[in-house]
Amino acid sequence: MKQLIRSSVFPLIVVMGCVILNNFSALATDGDKAQVLRYVRDDIPGDVNGDAAISSDDLTKVLHSVAGNRVGSIMFPFDIDGDRITGMPEAIYIWKILRLPGSSGESGGNAAMTVGNAAAKAGEQVSIEITAEGDADIAGAAFALEYSPDLILGDVRTDFFEFLETDYDDPGRTELAAVGPESDGKILFTLNFTIKDDISPGKYDINIVQKYLDSEPIDVLYDSNLEDSNGITTSLSGGSVTVSETCTCEGLYTEEQMNKMVEAILIWGDTDGDKKIGLSEAIRALRVTSGVTEPASEAKK
Repeated sequence: MKQLIRSSVFPLIVVMGCVILNNFSALATDGDKAQVLRYVRDDIPGDVNGDAAISSDDLTKVLHSVAGNRVGSIMFPFDIDGDRITGMPEAIYIWKILRLPGSSGESGGNAAMTVGNAAAKAGEQVSIEITAEGDADIAGAAFALEYSPDLILGDVRTDFFEFLETDYDDPGRTELAAVGPESDGKILFTLNFTIKDDISPGKYDINIVQKYLDSEPIDVLYDSNLEDSNGITTSLSGGSVTVSETCTCEGLYTEEQMNKMVEAILIWGDTDGDKKIGLSEAIRALRVTSGVTEPASEAKK
């Protein structure tokens, strides 16, 4: 039987190896509950929610924590790679238990990760792809996106990964974590932006930024081999949205209306009837509108 830690917060009674917590729910904080539950149960690596089983909920909570929202996500942290952090290797560990039991996975390789480019006008929506090319076996990804607050990131979608968690709390910055490859394509994520109505024309960069957990940098891409260092050597290339001038023309004209306007111009300026306005006719029109009635050479005579 495990020796019990005495506590003045709530009484503990041991009967035949079982622990009864008197008034536990009423008197104990969540932290107290986690400490006592961890002590009296056999730890199950990966069971971060404390329900004595490994499930997709455990994986989601780890990704939720890595993505940036760490409040209340993990009740029972665990560490399989010795860095004392519950992060991406642990998320891949849970995913492999759920989807690839007994598999060691591929290790090594390189990847070039690139954010695409797009052009848009104020008020429009635009989609930008994040791709990865190389010989690496990608099992997970964790990073932050930084961009102008004038670009509103509506959502991040993926057909490559099975599990994805995002944190949009800061304007101009989104953090995400994903695990579980479901396709062999090179498109990892699709970013769906809305361009603000009052944005100025110009080029707006979108960059991938390395994340930190507990003040330690973590890799951007991961392979599935947990017996080896499972960070993939990754080169990063940012992208951009180029915002062009918005047309200030009022209204749209039909083809018939445009033809009428051209005909009127020809009637006014086509003095020789060839249905064209030549150079001499254009000069004559300019002389009329500017008030210059004769060439300088004629004026000197």
